[in-house]
Amino acid sequence: MRRRRFRDTTNIISDVNITPLVDTCLVLLIMFMIATPIMVKQSVPVNLPKAHKGLQVSPHNDPFITVSYDQTSHKAQFYFMQDKTPVSAKDLGDLLAKKLNPDKKETVFIYSDGKTPMEEIITLVDIVTSHGGKISLITEQGE
Repeated sequence: MRRRRFRDTTNIISDVNITPLVDTCLVLLIMFMIATPIMVKQSVPVNLPKAHKGLQVSPHNDPFITVSYDQTSHKAQFYFMQDKTPVSAKDLGDLLAKKLNPDKKETVFIYSDGKTPMEEIITLVDIVTSHGGKISLITEQGE
């Protein structure tokens, strides 16, 4: 009679399979790459002026104003926070009075078109500081 010798076929594989982990990380990376530009809070698209140096600003919940300059009519339009309808300087002052706490000296971020005349920016700075706010001008990094 012949003897058969059986090999143990129930070996346990103890290697770590990292393929699902890498797949998950790549999917998360792609999601963040898509979501990051959406998180930039601008209500109206503007061409920000470029600056060589400056501080990096992370997405914020502070109040912000977008200034769009129409070169054909030579008028600047102010947009408060996410509102897509322009507001006048007087209405902007009323909105800031409701939003800002003068005791805290909150920062108001200004996203302004690069072609906006300085007179309009000074008017905006006047409005914000008269309601107890500080100013931070947002620019793009570049030449």
